[in-house]
Formats: sequence, C-alpha cells, structure tokens
Amino acid sequence: MSNLISELKRRNVFKVAVGYSILGWVVLQVADVVVPVLELPEWTLKFVLFVGLLGFPFALFFAWAYELTPDGLKRDDEVSTEESITSETGKKINYAITALLVVAIGFLLWERQTPDNGTNDTVVAQQELDAATASETTTSIAVMPFVNMSADPDQEYFSDGISEEILNVLAQVPKLHVTSRSSAFTFKNSNLKLSEIAKQLQVSNILEGSIRKSGNRIRITAQLIEAETDKHLWSETFDRELDDIFAIQDEISHAIVLALKDKLNLGKNYDVRATTSINLEAHNEYLRGRHFLDKREKESLTKALSYFENSIGIEPLYASAWAGKAWTLFYLSEYQYGDLPIKVANDRALFAVNKAIELDDQHPEAYAIRGLITGEASDYDKSIELNPNLAVAYMWSALRNDKTISQSIELIEKAYELDPLSTVVASNYATTLSAAGEIQKAWQILNQIESLDPDGALTISTKYYLYSRAGEFGKSVYYRRVFLEKYPDDALEQARLANRLNALGLLDEAIYHVEKSNYVPLKYLIQNNVEYFITQVRQQYPMADDDVAGLLMRGRAELLDGNLEQ
Repeated sequence: MSNLISELKRRNVFKVAVGYSILGWVVLQVADVVVPVLELPEWTLKFVLFVGLLGFPFALFFAWAYELTPDGLKRDDEVSTEESITSETGKKINYAITALLVVAIGFLLWERQTPDNGTNDTVVAQQELDAATASETTTSIAVMPFVNMSADPDQEYFSDGISEEILNVLAQVPKLHVTSRSSAFTFKNSNLKLSEIAKQLQVSNILEGSIRKSGNRIRITAQLIEAETDKHLWSETFDRELDDIFAIQDEISHAIVLALKDKLNLGKNYDVRATTSINLEAHNEYLRGRHFLDKREKESLTKALSYFENSIGIEPLYASAWAGKAWTLFYLSEYQYGDLPIKVANDRALFAVNKAIELDDQHPEAYAIRGLITGEASDYDKSIELNPNLAVAYMWSALRNDKTISQSIELIEKAYELDPLSTVVASNYATTLSAAGEIQKAWQILNQIESLDPDGALTISTKYYLYSRAGEFGKSVYYRRVFLEKYPDDALEQARLANRLNALGLLDEAIYHVEKSNYVPLKYLIQNNVEYFITQVRQQYPMADDDVAGLLMRGRAELLDGNLEQ
C-alpha cells in the first residue's frame, strides 16, 4: 500500500487532483457570474459542472499513465528513471496550484467585501422586493363568478357577465392587481375555501356575490372579503329595476374601490370610467356571445358570432359587441379554430375592431384585438395603458416576432401573473420558456396545464412542441397523432405532422397525412419529385396569396429552384 502511495506521489497524481479541483472551483465561480450576464440558458452552469466532473478521472488517469518530458507526452513505462523529470513537473504544478489559490482567495475576498455591500444590497433589495410584492398582493383582488340564484339556469351567462363587467371596471384602477376572468372563473361552483382560492390566484381579497333575477327586478348581493382572515371589508345588497343594471355595476365597482382605498391605502387616484348605458337586450346578446367566445371551438364561435351580430343589430353603437365580433372572426380563420380563409377572416375582423375603436377610443380590449390582427405594437401598448390588468394584451405582445426572447419572457410572465390558471397563457409561457432554453421550467408549466385540462388540445400540442424542442421526435410525433385524432380537420397540423414523419423516414404515413391536409403538393416533395412540386406550388399558391402555409410552401419551392430573391 505504501508503495502505491509513493508511486502516486512520484507521478504527481495527488497534485493534479488538487490543482484540477481548485481550477474547477474557479471556473464554476466565473461561470456563475457570467451566465446570467450573458443571458445564457439556465442549464449552462450544470453543463459546466458536468464537464468538469467528467474530466476529473481522465486527468487522474493521464497523470498516472503519462509523463510530460522535454520530448513531449510519453507513457510512464517508456520513460527511464534517469530521464524522468517528475520532480520538476511537480514543482511546476505546485506553482500552478499556488497561483490558482491566489485567484480563489482573491475571488472569495471580492465576494466577501465588495459585494459584502452587495450582499447587504441583495438583502435590502430582496426586502424591498418582498415589501413591494406584499404591497402589490395587499392591493390585489379576484372577482369570483356571481352565483345565479334565479329559477332559470339559462341566466347563468347573465350572472357571469355581471361579474366580468365589475372586473373590467376594477381593472382600470391604478396599482390594483386584478386576476383575469379565465383564472378566477376556474373556481366556479368550487367548494374550496376562499383562503385556498386566494392562495392559488395569489391575491389577498376576494369579491363574491349572488344574483337573483325575477321579471324586471334584480337583486345583487356582493361582499368583499379579506381572504387570509375571512374578514368582510364591505358588503351590500342592491334591489333595482333591471333597466338600471349598468348603474348597479358602477355602484358596486366604486363601492369596492372606496373600500380598498380606505382600508388598503390605494391612494387618491382611484376614479374609473363609468360604464356606458346600453340597450339591455343588446347587452344580453353580447353576454351570450362572450359566453360562447370563451369556449374557443368552431361550433361555439359560430354561435358567438351570431350573438354579437344580434347585439349590433339591436344597438349599432355598442363598441364591446363590435370588439367581440372582431375577436370571434379572427378565431374563425382557418389557422385558428374555424375554416374561414385567413384574408376573409382578417379583413372582416379588422373592419369590426376599427368600428369598435371609432365608437369608443378608450376601449382596451379593442386595441388588444386590433394588435392581434395587425401585429402593431402600438395597439398593445395602448391597450396596456388603458387596462394594465389585461392579460391577453401582454400575452399577444409577447408573441410578436420583433421581441427579443428576454422581452417575450418578461411580457408572458406578466400575463401569467395576471392569469395564472389560464391554459392558453400557460401554454404560451411554456413554449416561450422552451425557446429560451429553460426546458425544466417549461415542463413545470406544462404539468400545471395538464392538471387543469389533462386531455385538452393545448395540453397535447404543448407536449408535442416541448418534445420536439428537446429532440425527442418520436414522442412529439406520438402526441401530434393524438392531437389529430381529436381534431382531424386541422389541415395545418396534418401538414406539419407529414413533414416530421417524412424526416423520420415514415414515407407512407407522411403521404397519408398530406392527403388529409389541403396542401397536396407536399406529397410530391416527400416523393422527391421536386420539379413537379415546384410546378404545382406555383400554380396553386401565387405570391399575392394570403394563405400563410401556402406562401411558406411557395418560398420553399422557390428556394429549391434557386430563386433566392423570391
């Protein structure tokens, strides 16, 4: 045993181990500082550590098996005792270890002293952040769907609509964090305690209530509750004629704002824009339209469009109905949930949303919808200015092509903060994180989506995307197949699956899915008949066409033909 230790010492194995360990530690400290500055993916530091650990046994092996001589690196058994210079090499290693120790000690002193203030600054900053978060959470509220106490269950949309209108008014209040409708309404008919609901929504206050409608009379009971203590901050019952519904909504909203102002230090700037009185039947049709718009399915969207058009027919100056119509038309395009040609859908949607803004140039949702249609950043900015709690405005803005990945993450995180239980927001958050290389966090968000809607389209499509980004193409193909079993009419997804199957060498199945899509020329490309593919694409998809997928195929065809300018 003593001979082995002596030999390890002679061959400088121990010194190499010490030097390698110190060098590895220094590299990790430098990487820990540099990685966040360069906005490198969060796995970079783990990769550096993995490479370092992987290299350690190799370093020991080379120290044992080889010797550095004036003639270069030689196997130890090839170097005679007279030729060996291991003692001199050992001295050099000692100098290197000393230098590395100086660097390491210098780094530790820098970390303890310059950033000792920095450590204090970090603590102070964290305390300030915690205080700011606490302050923001204190002035936060979720509006629960009001319970329909009427004998007619079909009045459910009316109760939901009242809740949403109150939410929209509260969302205009500066510094008041208002959870989005889609997250708050997740707890409709829930038996959870208010404290648990508030915890999941990350708010401190809950507004709940009930509505009883009988003939032309309505009774609305509302109460504002501090979730942690279950203390009632404010409550009131309103008995009114139904014709006064808009006045009641404003009355409730302003009463809540006053309660929050007095008890939660909102400050003096709390005035909000009054709701414009609208023909009651037009408003009812609008509420029905919103009810079906939220379902995001072709059949429901068709119903929503009909209700919005009914509302406009009764009250042509109703801006919200025009905005709802625009949103629905956009969703009915062939690249969303419907089958309208994209140009037809977008042109009709743009006309409707411009009409909404013409009627009400302070309508935050209308600007967000126009931004969705046109991609104009200024529309999103205006929408957020008018309603800083409108989650979709942040989400849609995050998905613009001109955003850097860090800008997109900042915006989508804000949307997620406002709407933490929306599968739509969560799906876009997960895919954005994945694009930024934050795969582990993306999977955490996906797990949340799956818990909310295990078999939903967004759950399946997000899985497909994340597996594809991770290079697990077999799993990504599996989930795309599952998706298309549920939604076989999605032509674009059929074409995407065909491309992926072709890349995996599954030619017959790829052709099958091409034929199920509207993009038949892809079949010829898959069959390596490039010339016929180019001819067919040029005939079917002129450059002036508004079919996005068609234009992508046209671009691919021109690239294959060497026409780079096209």
